[in-house]
Amino acid sequence: MFRLLGHEPVAHPVRMRVSRGCRVDAAEALVEQKKSTEWWFTCQTCEQRFTGEMRGGLANEWWSRVCDRAEDDGERLSSAGNLANSLLLQGKLAEAEKMEREVLAVTTQVLGADHPDTMSASGNLAASLSRQRKHAEAEKMEREVLAVKTRVLGAEHLGMLATAGNLAASLSRQGKHAQAEKMQREVLAVRTRVLEADHPDTLTAAGAPTTLTAAGAPTTASTCWEPIIRTR
Repeated sequence: MFRLLGHEPVAHPVRMRVSRGCRVDAAEALVEQKKSTEWWFTCQTCEQRFTGEMRGGLANEWWSRVCDRAEDDGERLSSAGNLANSLLLQGKLAEAEKMEREVLAVTTQVLGADHPDTMSASGNLAASLSRQRKHAEAEKMEREVLAVKTRVLGAEHLGMLATAGNLAASLSRQGKHAQAEKMQREVLAVRTRVLEADHPDTLTAAGAPTTLTAAGAPTTASTCWEPIIRTR
């Protein structure tokens, strides 16, 4: 039985390292006991996701333990995706993109393009591209994800709607306001029908469409929809 230490101030790096070491031990034990890898990024006490240095440190610790396994090893893929997400949150966008491309290549080869993990990996890569202002690449990736999700999950699935919203944001950031507005209105219509008009997600979608003038220029600011990063 362990006693989990709380987060220590940055001014005490040695004590922080001790705290992280205890959490590493706890994560390894809980993964073995509960057969779930979520304890590498979830606090064993409050069950909230780690943030900051603790999140990054544990991501690196987990990766160091599984990186030498076969590329198609399930836990290795989970760890790689988690590390990519951690890098993204730290603003290390190029490193995150590189790892996400590797994860996507393996999941596509092993699981196929229609598998939920592959769709998730594709969405995460699109998010990294968007954060780096590679909006055209993000748009291409989001269109591919949207096509798969629509075919596999259906046109009214919430995961599909999230991807459609991300695509609309990429279009808007490239100045393709008419296309963005059309997609945002379609998302709003489906959310209103599926979730009802007063649902928080519907209200968020209602704030997204950009009003256009006859010349096609935005007259009001479009809500900035940050890509939604799903982790395994």
